[in-house]
Amino acid sequence: MGADLDGSPIIAVLTGDIIDSTALGGERLALARRSLASAVQAFETRYSGALLAAPEFFRGDAWQLALSRPELSLRLSLLLSARLRSELDVRTRVAIGLGSADGMTGLSSTSIGESFQLSGRALDAMTGYYTLAVDLPERAGATREWVRLCINLCSRLTQTWTRRQAEIVAVALMTSPPNHAAIAASLTPKVAKQTVTKALDGAHWHWLLDAVKTFETADWSVIL
Repeated sequence: MGADLDGSPIIAVLTGDIIDSTALGGERLALARRSLASAVQAFETRYSGALLAAPEFFRGDAWQLALSRPELSLRLSLLLSARLRSELDVRTRVAIGLGSADGMTGLSSTSIGESFQLSGRALDAMTGYYTLAVDLPERAGATREWVRLCINLCSRLTQTWTRRQAEIVAVALMTSPPNHAAIAASLTPKVAKQTVTKALDGAHWHWLLDAVKTFETADWSVIL
């Protein structure tokens, strides 16, 4: 966990909701919640210790979680979007708040503070054009707008995913390095390497991966 200039830990809070949840019905909404929780659990297994607060659900279709490693927030956001799209043909909005951990209690439902406020406000401000958003404290200066732009562009790229593309993107996000042959062999049923390459090209994977790598190599403790 990084720390800001005042020594406060920097965390990421992800707040989201299921799009068009009223049209899903209770059973499919419950499946969507289980799919999201399962994806987070798999992520925590892959990135041990990254999860600061497990996902909690509110009002049926809304959810929130916290990460102790802010650099992983974009990867997890994309994973959640990909898993829900591929498994259930369901979409979720995700708003990332990057800020201090002040007010963190261990549960999203009882936590307050900068990162939670930023995440909630980013979700509230999201228009129908976007499914991903981010906000940083004003002290981040010009970087704040550059990061927002990066996530806005990622949002647009994810909206063209087919279910098959989303399935393969989800696997690629959890495969390090994202070798196409290894991804093809891990799918059920297995597919040709060329199938994976074509799907990832169609899903704009190379551009999304560049954004993920940039996020993960950034020193958020200095930026914030």
